[in-house]
Amino acid sequence: LKGLTSETLTYRGQYWRYTDVPMVMRPYQKPHPPLWYGVSRIAGAAGPAKSKINIVVNAPRHLAKQINDAYLEAYRAAHGADSNPFMGMVRHVFLADSDAEARRIAAPAYRKWKLSHVELWRRFGADNHLWPEELDEAIAKDAAFVGSPATVLANVTSAMAESGCNYLVGRFCFGDLSYADTKRSLDLFVNEVMPHLK
Repeated sequence: LKGLTSETLTYRGQYWRYTDVPMVMRPYQKPHPPLWYGVSRIAGAAGPAKSKINIVVNAPRHLAKQINDAYLEAYRAAHGADSNPFMGMVRHVFLADSDAEARRIAAPAYRKWKLSHVELWRRFGADNHLWPEELDEAIAKDAAFVGSPATVLANVTSAMAESGCNYLVGRFCFGDLSYADTKRSLDLFVNEVMPHLK
């Protein structure tokens, strides 16, 4: 945070040292942009809550609900009962005119994204199993909202209600989706989904 709120950064830590580094690119928001922290476990919710940091989760809605409940309890205990922080849900999002068309276009792009994402883990004998390798499994495991506008709206609405999340972070462009397909998907989301969301 010091780098976002000062003209120069001087820092001496265990692993990194900076001396009078000019902070040329300054944040538009003052004193700094809103802070977000990724949480994957219930035990990890209290820290960002006490520090007044918003959270974001990749977890399926049932686990996201438990994380959000723990976070909100800690946040309100530290900052007051009327506090309403952001609790974000991250999902791959892709729309087309029909469910079948959306899955046909998004499936190979999703697989390409996943394989690229885990390349270094696999190269060194590990893997990241947070996201399934195939789109159909990602949809079944609540990691992606893919389909027609009506299908995506129903998924977003139910996922937000069931999880307690109040902010959607969409991965709208992934893998090797073309510009045309991405733009069409975003247009459908903006025109046919967003007007129905609060």
